[in-house]
Amino acid sequence: MAGVALPLLVFVGGALTLAIYKCPDEKGYWPIALAALTLAVLLAKDKRQAVNTAVAGMSQRLVPLMVCAWLFSAILGQYMRVSGMIPVLVEFLRSLQVTGGVFVGVTFLVASVTATCTGTAVGTILMVTPVMFPLGAETGANPTLVLGAILAGGAFGDDYSPLSDTTIASAETQGVDIGESSRVRFKYVIGPAL
Repeated sequence: MAGVALPLLVFVGGALTLAIYKCPDEKGYWPIALAALTLAVLLAKDKRQAVNTAVAGMSQRLVPLMVCAWLFSAILGQYMRVSGMIPVLVEFLRSLQVTGGVFVGVTFLVASVTATCTGTAVGTILMVTPVMFPLGAETGANPTLVLGAILAGGAFGDDYSPLSDTTIASAETQGVDIGESSRVRFKYVIGPAL
């Protein structure tokens, strides 16, 4: 029983530790996943079968798709940051004198589009917050609502983005086309967004 439960406990415990110490990122999870996998192999009765099972799991079609999604998300996120797209948007909003509640709605749209384009809610929050939150203070928007709009927009865009790792994983594990999965998910997320 320990051979089954202990590696899972190592992984979950490690992930929770990273979250508690506010450092959850992909760099931190790799060593934890590797330690859990190594422990699983060491505790297995048939070590050869355990290794073959791990290799078979890593060689599934889903793994390279997920790696590509993470790479493309990182590239798009960097491109949006370097291209100056967000500062241009900020200047545009200033020129229109968008204020208050309208600014909150615009912030939600900016976060939604950013998350859809990058496929990452966390990356969206990290990109959009430093720009839109201070600008919201300048426009007189409620800071709590601005942060809520950023979080909600990031979650909304990430939920149906075809680049999102969760969209890809759910589509692949269910044997569904990724584009079709995004289209179906959209009708479920648009209601709460409105």
